[in-house]
Amino acid sequence: MKKSVILAVAALAGILMAGAVSSQEAAPTQPQQVLRLHTVKAGENLCLLAGYYYGDARQWKKIWELNKKEIRNPNRINVGQVIKVELEPGWQAKFDLDKFIADTAGKTAGIKVPSAKKPTLERSYEEVKSTVVPRLLEEPAKEELKPGEKPETPPPATEEKPK
Repeated sequence: MKKSVILAVAALAGILMAGAVSSQEAAPTQPQQVLRLHTVKAGENLCLLAGYYYGDARQWKKIWELNKKEIRNPNRINVGQVIKVELEPGWQAKFDLDKFIADTAGKTAGIKVPSAKKPTLERSYEEVKSTVVPRLLEEPAKEELKPGEKPETPPPATEEKPK
């Protein structure tokens, strides 16, 4: 009896294993993701790259999670930095990224216009001339006094009280 129980359990286990293998083969396989390397250019950020590769700029976290070792701050990516992006096999771009950056530079928040030269700061000084001519307060001309004469003093002003 012990041998028959052991054989029955072994047969049952074999049947279950065979069913599990056949069900795995019948399950549809998900397409494998492909990693693509992207070199960052001037004016690019993670939102722009997510919009380019995934069609949704809100998926920038997907790129950041994949590159967390290289990107500490998702708001700062450097020109020339190589970023990994996970894509579906056979992915095709829906628009030209370089043309999009050139067309929207300065119009979209967060995208800076790439400049060939750094602006130089020139300091110049101008002499500022006032257009207002100051006038000196002149005292009324006093009559010349002869030697030994005293100047006349005006009588003190008295206030009249109203009745």
